[in-house]
This record gives sequence, structure tokens and C-alpha cells, in this order.
Amino acid sequence: MTDFLDSRLSPVDLARCATEPIHVPGAIQPHGHLLACSEPDLLLRHASAALGPLLGQPLAGLLGRALEDVLGTDAAAAVRAALMDLPAGQTCVAKIKVATRAFDATVHRWDGLAIVELEDPAGDRLDAGLLNRVLARLRTARTLTALQQAAVTGLREMTGFDRVMLYRFHPDEHGEVVAEAKADDIEPFLGLHYPASDIPRQARQLYRMNWLRVIPDASYEPVALEPPLRPDTGAPVDLSHSVLRSVSPVHREYLRNMGLRASMSISLLQEERLWGLVACGHRTPRRLSVEDRLACEAVGRMLSLSIGACETVENRQRRAAKAEVVTGVCAGMRMCNENAWQAMMRWPQDLLSLLSADGVAALVDGHVVRYGRCPGADTLRRLGQWVHADAFSEEPLQLTRLQGSWPAAADAADDTGGCCGLLAITLPRPEANALMWFRPEVGSTVNWAGDPSKSAQPASGAPEGILRPRTSFALWKEQVRGHSAPWRDDEVWVASELRRCAVEHDLERQVRLAAAAMAARERTLAAVSHDLVNPVSAVLMNTTLVQRVVRQGAQLSSESVATALDGILYAANRMKVLLGDLRDFGKLEGGEFDARPQAVDVGPLLQDVCQMHRPMATGQGQALSCSAEPGLVAHADPECLFRVLTNLIGNAIKFSPPGGLVRVSAVRHGASVRFDVKDTGRGIAADQLPHVFELHWQHEETAAQGSGLGLYIARGIVEAHGGRIWASSEPGRGSVFSFTLPLGMPLPASGPGAVP
Repeated sequence: MTDFLDSRLSPVDLARCATEPIHVPGAIQPHGHLLACSEPDLLLRHASAALGPLLGQPLAGLLGRALEDVLGTDAAAAVRAALMDLPAGQTCVAKIKVATRAFDATVHRWDGLAIVELEDPAGDRLDAGLLNRVLARLRTARTLTALQQAAVTGLREMTGFDRVMLYRFHPDEHGEVVAEAKADDIEPFLGLHYPASDIPRQARQLYRMNWLRVIPDASYEPVALEPPLRPDTGAPVDLSHSVLRSVSPVHREYLRNMGLRASMSISLLQEERLWGLVACGHRTPRRLSVEDRLACEAVGRMLSLSIGACETVENRQRRAAKAEVVTGVCAGMRMCNENAWQAMMRWPQDLLSLLSADGVAALVDGHVVRYGRCPGADTLRRLGQWVHADAFSEEPLQLTRLQGSWPAAADAADDTGGCCGLLAITLPRPEANALMWFRPEVGSTVNWAGDPSKSAQPASGAPEGILRPRTSFALWKEQVRGHSAPWRDDEVWVASELRRCAVEHDLERQVRLAAAAMAARERTLAAVSHDLVNPVSAVLMNTTLVQRVVRQGAQLSSESVATALDGILYAANRMKVLLGDLRDFGKLEGGEFDARPQAVDVGPLLQDVCQMHRPMATGQGQALSCSAEPGLVAHADPECLFRVLTNLIGNAIKFSPPGGLVRVSAVRHGASVRFDVKDTGRGIAADQLPHVFELHWQHEETAAQGSGLGLYIARGIVEAHGGRIWASSEPGRGSVFSFTLPLGMPLPASGPGAVP
């Protein structure tokens, strides 16, 4: 749950709560005395108003005097000893006597002042054995739930408060009571939620700075500091670390509205983050001794460490349970030659179970692969581009309320498939890519301690800007919509591990592809160079023959000259094909092949390509026939189509024996045009048939001839048009090479009566 809590208060009310300067109240609680001295001379600069009566002197006469003159030599010496090497913000406790009275002195330095706070010793003292037993319970707790309950039970035994509850903060800063120990005659608060505005952010900051905050009697009248402003800075005295600091009037009324007179809060910290609070409340005034408070602080420190340890252990156990599956997915991915996300999507069930998701989808080069409950393909493309563009590549993106986080969510509301939660990872590549997990909405009921929309309200009849806390803490239920279950730390870890494996796989794959492409180019250049030798030699030989006829008047029959010219033409066409293959191979390998489809009248094009190959077939004693369904139109690049047919017909002639037959046909095939090139050659072995369109594959009869590019390029051209190509063969009886291209729109009529 995020983002919906604080919206229940108006921005003005929240701003007033959040900006109250509670660290500089200018007053303290009346159960003690405060002295603020300059350093290093320890001259009294500020004091609480009751210090004068305590010492039997007017306060004004004490200000500016040395601490020894104010408290006495022994007391001042104890304060100086406490301040020695004391870091700013940390406290030290000492026992001192002032005017024959014993006091517990708490000493700290802050903002350039040494602050001394005096309290009368409290009557009851904690049994040291009880503290040890409580700490032992915390050490032996094996789960977070058991630890939390042991803490509140032990602290209630130690302090005697009517209620001790452990209050944990959610990511949106609202709190939930997760453990409670209480008197039998008061209502339970366990499981109730409290709005984030109950504890304003400046109060949270003070909780982070101090382990304890105590209010022995919320009905007190504050005791002012004199003078109210510092002479050196003109600012109030900063009481951020004061144990006697007067608290906000709003908070004191809040406690009274809860039926409480005394309270104590113990901060729970995780890496300087406020994880939660132990909140103690009592229906009558109750003051703990300094020693008892130190014991409670020790429990708070131990509890904070134990919470971190428990969470770490539980998280580690969940990770360990998933690590084997993660390793398996990563190992399987490395065995694939596909892009990392495409490879990973071969194990969709594992991807779902690892993250407890309902759907998973991958965006790769504009293509979407999805499994389970996901948004539509168009929405996934837009979402994946947003995820990638917003540079969430280093850490997984976690959302529990997609509709409130993705700017385009409103436009895609009808196509989200009911998904509310998103966790996404991306690869560091320039093109948009993402692997995304989805969770559905979790409709839940939140039990609030009072209506969260009434957390604070303007005080009736009070001056502008004065707020009063809410007065009702009765159970108030609210249905929460539009949110998914939160992503746990172990699930985020899984996503991070999968991304790490994917990055490694992608880098390895790029290296392999680059090496393979380089090797393929070298083999191709060698093969093409070899293949060019024969046509070049033929051109040279036949050109020399024709040259002799022209220059020397050699006696050759017209048939011989025609044969020489045919040889030159064939060799030139062969060189053109080879050079074209080399060009197309480079474009296909570099991802730059660009077909320009248009409406192509299949019949005339088929006649042209067959006419070009007929002399070659005739020369080998073969028959070549072609037929096309009348009016057949393909949506194709005519030059590319010509090249594919040339390659397939040339192969059919090459591998058919004298007296053989090569048939070329084109027919309508659903929404496509199907082309078939059938020969009567020896055929292709069954174990070789799956490999005929691979790079540098060669027929076993001609393994020493040819570059092996033709069929590879033919497949690339056909697939670039959105078609497919395949082969079938029956050894000893021949082969059929077939491919499809999209059907084109009918061509306009031509001839007499045609409409231009």
C-alpha cells in the first residue's frame, strides 16, 4: 500500500503538522531542570525557570556565572568529567548533589552548548535479573514474530506500563501494530494501522536521533527557558537531544484523547532508518528512573540488532530456497543462442514461481513474448519503453500501484489485464528491452485506529494554523483497491541475480556472434574468390576468341561465335550472382537488409527468370517448365524475388541429370503465394535436409564447389518479406524447394477499355 494515506488530510493541514518546530519548543517538562552552558568555559547561558527557586536565588542573577558558582564545585566537576571526550549528540549520566539534594544528571553537548538536565531519582528500581532475562529471550527468539512478542512482553514486565505495543512502519510511512502486551481491561490495538500523519516527519527525525522519549505526565504545564533566545545566534535553544524537552501540545492532546497520562517511546533503527517504535502508554502518571530508562534503551538497541538479524536470516532462507532454481534458469539460458530475455522466457513457470507473479513478459527489439496474466502486447511495448527510458537498468524497478506510477497508465487502463504490481529489469543496451513480472490487485481491508481522514483538524475557536489531534481511535475499516502485494527482498534479489546472469550472457553472446561473423566473412570471401575464378577464366577465354575474330579475321562459324558470347553472358551473370550474394550476405549479417515490397505480377516475372535459365538447362539436356496461376500477385520486392528464384532454379538445373525435368510453379495458398521449384535429381539425404538453409551448407555431390551462400540468403530474403521457406526430398527421385510470400493487391487492368 502506497500513496493513498496522506491524501486524506488536506495539504494545508499536513504542512502545518510537518513544519511545527518541535526541536526548539523553548520549554521543558516540569519534572526536572535544564541548564545550558557555553563551552569550554561552562558559563550558564540558559536555564529553566524553576532553577532559581531550587537554588533559592533569582534566575537572572545566575545567568552568565560559572557552573561551579551555580551548582557547586563537586557537581560542576562531575559535569566536566561527563563532558570529557563526549561526542556531540551522545549522552552521559552522572549522580550529583545540588543544594543538598541528590539528582540524576543527564549531560550532552549540541549546537555549541553543553546541556545539563537534572531529575529527582525515581523510587522504584528495575531488578537487574529481569533485564537479563528479557535480553536472553530476545537472543533466543528464532522468528521475527516471536522476537517482537518477546520484546513487548518483556518491556511491560520491566516498566509496568498498561500497554506496550510494537509499531512497524510500512514503506509509505504509515504504521501497523504488529505485537502488543497490555492490561486485561483495555481494548487491544494489535493489527490496527495508524496514518503516517500521526507521526510527522520532523518527529520521525527526532526518533532517529534519540533512542528514548519520555512523558511522565501528559497533563503538565511547560516550564520556559530563560532567556528564550540565544544571545550569540538569536535562535531558540535546540533541544533535539534533551530528555526533558517539552513535546508538541498537539501530541499531548493526542495522548489524552487516547486516555493516556504517561508514555515512553523506544526507537527501532535499521541502518539509521526508522524501522518502527515500541510505544508504551499508561493511564496514570508514571515516571521511570534514569537507570530503568537506560535498561529500556539497552532492550531497544538489542531489539534493533535482533530485528536486523532475523530479517537477514529469513531473507537468506528464502533466497537459499530459490537459488537452485535461479542457477538452473541461468545455466539453461547460457545454452541458448538467443537474446538473454528470449532465452530466459523458455522457463516461464520458473520465472513466475521465483517471484510469486501471475504473469511475465519480455520486450526484445520491439517484439513481445508473454506468459500468464499480462497486459496486452501494445501496452507491454509502451510500458517496456518507459521502463527502459527511465533508466531503471541498474536496480529492479518495483511498483505495487502501476496505475499511480506509470504516466500512460490511464490511457492503457483497459489493456492492463488487471495488473497492479510490476517488477522490471533491463539490459544496458541502446534499444528498449525489459523483462517484466506482473501481479494482480490484492483487495484488502485495512483496520485503522480511527478514521485516517481525521488525523488532525483545525482547533475550534483557535487562531489560524492551530491544529487539534483526532479524538476517535475506534476501529475503522477501509477497503484498499488498486494495489498489489509488495515485492519482498528475496524476490528483488532473484530479479537482480537474473539480470546479472543476463548481462553476462548477452556479453558472451555478442562476443560469440562477432567471432562467428568474422569467421563467416572470411570463409565467404575465400569461397566467393574461389568461385569467381571460373567465370572470370571463361570470360577471358571467350573474349580472347571473339577478339581474334574481330582483329585477325579468324575463320570461325557464326555458331562458335554465338557460343562464345553465350559463355561470356553466362559467366557475367554468374559473377553478378556471386557479387550479389556477397552484398546480400553482408546486409543480412549486419541487420541492414532492406526489402521494398510492391505488387508483383507473378506470371511475367516467372517467365523472365525461366527464360534466362533455359539455355543453361538446354545445354545440360534438361527440360525447364514454368506455370503461374492467372492474375497471381505477390507483395514482394521484384529484384529480391528474382534472386530467390534464380538461386533455386540454378540449383535444380545443377543437380538434375541429363534428360531431367525442372518444374517451376506459383499458386495461391491462403493469404500467400506459394512457389515450388521441383527437380528430378538424386535428392538430399534425410539427415542433411534440416541443414540446407544454413550458412555454407553444400550438397554432398559438390562439396568442393560453391560458396554455400545461396540458400542461406534465400531464406533471409523470404523471411524479411514475412514468408517462410522449406525443402522436401526423396533420395533418388528429386527435391522440391518451396517458399511463400504475402499475397498482393490485384493489379489494375490494362489494354483496351482499361480505366487509367
